[in-house]
Amino acid sequence: SVGELTKGYLNSTSYQETITILTNHFNLLSQSSIQTEDGNPLPQGHMFYVRKFKEDLDKGGRFYSSFVNQPKEYRLGITFDGEPAGSLDFSQLHPTLLLRLIHQKDKETNLFAMGDVYAMPDLPRSAHKEFINIIFNAETKEKAARRIMTATRYWNVFEDCEVIQTYGGKQIRTGEPVFPETPLKAALKYIDSFIFRHPMFEPAVSTAQWGSLQLIDSTIIQHVVRIATDLGIPVLPVHDEVIIPVSAKPTIELMLARAFQHVLKGTGDIRSVRMDWSVKGKEKEAVVVVLEDD
Repeated sequence: SVGELTKGYLNSTSYQETITILTNHFNLLSQSSIQTEDGNPLPQGHMFYVRKFKEDLDKGGRFYSSFVNQPKEYRLGITFDGEPAGSLDFSQLHPTLLLRLIHQKDKETNLFAMGDVYAMPDLPRSAHKEFINIIFNAETKEKAARRIMTATRYWNVFEDCEVIQTYGGKQIRTGEPVFPETPLKAALKYIDSFIFRHPMFEPAVSTAQWGSLQLIDSTIIQHVVRIATDLGIPVLPVHDEVIIPVSAKPTIELMLARAFQHVLKGTGDIRSVRMDWSVKGKEKEAVVVVLEDD
């Protein structure tokens, strides 16, 4: 739902800064020659971003446009002045933020830590990513389990991949159950298995931190949009990811890392930031930006 912003916020420096950044960003995108893969101009609705908070101004704050809802293949198929697009995306951003905030570390140190929080056995990584984020974001362990137990699996013919999806309320479900027998018990066992494998995350389980984490990642992206616009580099944010001209990769990856360091100052020794770099038709590439002290 959309609610009214308070008068205090509308008169705040933060609000005016966001409006200025988004206005300048829209003007730059409108003046750039950005085309879809079929050669048509990128629709203006894809370039018009708004910032949405959830419940209050301490939760959410992510940037949205209709571009955010497009499939990844579409997003990576655009061109900037004839130049191909690429994607820079923070690697495992919310688990990384939790490690920084709780332990002032950027990596797990337990026995099962393999560098990828979402690398759990038996199911696709995408399924574990959804389940683990539910574990962090639910208000209680029981609520997390009741959401996870709804998971179904089906084949998406358009994306040519298996999809595992959870449901809320009376949503119509598609596909076969992931947990066909005693689903609540199986979901609770899944949560216990995650905690056993990743004990450093136990303090974050069922703490409903999604809003706070989204506020952090959106603040990072706002810094990047502002600086990129000042430099005349068109960027199209997709939550904690940015679609950019491929030639801008060195500049934007440093910008993302510096913004991460700036926003999380005081929450640990931030000397490196991990990202993923993607271009259409190629394997995802891991990127590590090593920072010098401020």
